[in-house]
Amino acid sequence: MPGRGPERGLYLITPDERDGGRLLARTLPLLPFASCLQLRNKVLDAVALRGAGARLRDACAEAGVAFIVNDDPRLARALGADGVHLGEQDGAIAAARALLGADAIIGTSCYDDLQRARDAVAACNEDAGTYAENPRRGMAT
Repeated sequence: MPGRGPERGLYLITPDERDGGRLLARTLPLLPFASCLQLRNKVLDAVALRGAGARLRDACAEAGVAFIVNDDPRLARALGADGVHLGEQDGAIAAARALLGADAIIGTSCYDDLQRARDAVAACNEDAGTYAENPRRGMAT
């Protein structure tokens, strides 16, 4: 799905599950209702996260759902994700764009900061995490 993000639909974010199998069991049944899935899990170790991510990426591709990795552009690239969502400490949009390519979906959290949202839009960000600036594609965080 690179090159285009979902126009509308359910944006799923994975739960913080300590067990990769349980993460998959809770997430996979919801894919038919989603337009985008963000792999956001802060408790799995790196090996388990990569394994669950690969399985979710494949399931998303089969379902036609955009697959986004949270916080880690290098993991997004390694998994062949459609994009990445960057938090405040996760690096610059331009660096993620350089790593992931022109077709990647790159989102960022704006923390209810209008200037941060404007800066993200100016950096060619597809997902400027505030509804005030981008009501159809923003993610309130």
